[in-house]
Amino acid sequence: MDYMNEVTYDPSGRFVLAMSRATNSCKVFNSYGKIIYKQTFNSLNQVLFRPRPFVDISKTAADKINSSFKDFQKAYEDEDDRIINSLKYQQEEKQKLMKINVRCLSFILVHGVREFQEIPVG
Repeated sequence: MDYMNEVTYDPSGRFVLAMSRATNSCKVFNSYGKIIYKQTFNSLNQVLFRPRPFVDISKTAADKINSSFKDFQKAYEDEDDRIINSLKYQQEEKQKLMKINVRCLSFILVHGVREFQEIPVG
């Protein structure tokens, strides 16, 4: 088991870099916790993500990037909403089934199994 001495996020927040002085190694994990890079060194004191280089772009290019980012953001927010609503719908259906099961169980307890089996389903 590796003990990590230092942990840092990359600038985008999608990756985590962990360093162990005991084993002189570093590991990069993705957002799902899977190791995507592992390296061992002779000596290791510090690890950092390389900062993104400064890019000098025109105002129109920056505006174009910002507007396309908003489009991508909207698309991913819509997808997240669909997933959340789908999970909410599934949860509501489970709750409805649980209520039906509770009603059936209480009917059985009150009236007996034979009467319950004769109830038409529909």
